Amino acid sequence: MNPIQTKRLTRAVHRWLSFQRMCGRSMVFSESYLSQPIAEFISNHHPGKIKPELNHPQFAKLSSGRPKQVDFALLTRNTADVECVIESKWIADIPYSKQAILDDLLRLECFRDPNRHVSRYFLVGGLLDHFDTNFLGLRYRDAGTNNAFTPLILDHSLGSQTKIVDVFGAAGNLKKFYRKFHVDYGVDLPRKFRTTLVSRSRIDRIAVYLWRIESVKNRQTFSAQLPQW
Repeated sequence: MNPIQTKRLTRAVHRWLSFQRMCGRSMVFSESYLSQPIAEFISNHHPGKIKPELNHPQFAKLSSGRPKQVDFALLTRNTADVECVIESKWIADIPYSKQAILDDLLRLECFRDPNRHVSRYFLVGGLLDHFDTNFLGLRYRDAGTNNAFTPLILDHSLGSQTKIVDVFGAAGNLKKFYRKFHVDYGVDLPRKFRTTLVSRSRIDRIAVYLWRIESVKNRQTFSAQLPQW
């Protein structure tokens, strides 16, 4: 998909959800409700094959639990290499797991091909009140205070610039989320990574946001078990 089509993906998913809400189906909304509009849109705008629930190549050898996957992988037309991956999440009426958000972003950052660029996207939707409270409004406890969590890793305002997430510079209780990923996935962490809000749609009491996740130039990693960390 080209950049214009990628931005329109957000609107397409939002319009489909809005139609479903007007048909009285909002009470049964879930993550599966995102799959159909995403699949239909990318099938129409991507010339190559599409692989749903593709096993993540970086974590194929993890022995515990079900295989780590990405929701959609878009393959090149001639060589069937992965050129784009999309991870989608639905925000319900309870706070979304902060660890799950960070795990999703780091898994996307780790989806890399040394021979070609892979575009990586994180699409999140929900009823507007749930989205603002249970995703954008998430907080974590540190030094006796409640601190904003999601804005540390994802900008959500229109016109926002690319955010550089300084993983190595994380402090206090924020480190525990990165340490858990390091332990659960058995990989060193990127010292930094980038997130960019590509597009968003907030009408009809529904919110859909799309972020691009990228590695930084001259990517470096570190072990979360380092004594100084």
